Amino acid sequence: MSVFMNISVKCVVIIPFVNNYQTNQITNFEESYTMSQSDVKNKKLLFIVIVGLMTALVFAGNYMSFQIGTQSRIHLGNSMCLLSGLMFGPLVGGLSSGLGGAIYDLTNPLYIASAPITFCTKFAMGFVSGLLVKVLSGKGKEHILGGRNLYGILIGAVCGQITYIVLYLGKSLVSNLLLGEPFKAALLALSTKAVASCTNGILAVIISVPLSIALAASLKSTQAGKYLVFSPSRNTRTKTAEN
Repeated sequence: MSVFMNISVKCVVIIPFVNNYQTNQITNFEESYTMSQSDVKNKKLLFIVIVGLMTALVFAGNYMSFQIGTQSRIHLGNSMCLLSGLMFGPLVGGLSSGLGGAIYDLTNPLYIASAPITFCTKFAMGFVSGLLVKVLSGKGKEHILGGRNLYGILIGAVCGQITYIVLYLGKSLVSNLLLGEPFKAALLALSTKAVASCTNGILAVIISVPLSIALAASLKSTQAGKYLVFSPSRNTRTKTAEN
């Protein structure tokens, strides 16, 4: 009888403990699930905010311009396209560049018909620059290119800009040919656009590369820092390790 009494006493003590443990586990699971759902919503909202902000910068950069001829101009729009890709990667860079450029075209009677093509060409510029930075200097890529951000950022900016120039001039050449111009005349008509495109490209690289590094260092400790495609302090760590 004493044995059965001991067993019953132990059961009385253990069963409430097990019930409490199960209740705590269920409560913790519900809390973690709620937090994970909230985190997902916050990340989506932050992504939309970043894309919207960079789109606005691309749009505003296109207005900082002066005209060359009738259809060519020097502007800062391309530098903002590269900046969005260099800082936040291919998706944010592509969407921000494409949307900002297309919205500008829709507000300008000279370019309104080319808005869909502008979206594609600008998207390609931001996407390529962001993709190359992510591959060459992205987070967790300390050993690529000697662990230095600058090389990957510079390569991304140059290649992204070259991609856009090739697509833009190719589109212009095809448009001239479709309008019935002879091939030589169509090529000659591209000379002014080529000069303006190359000037815009050089300015974009010169502006976007140092600006991306400076802004990334400032944004690192903020919520937006989670979306940065490279770690702005990696160069410091690498130099310290080398010394």
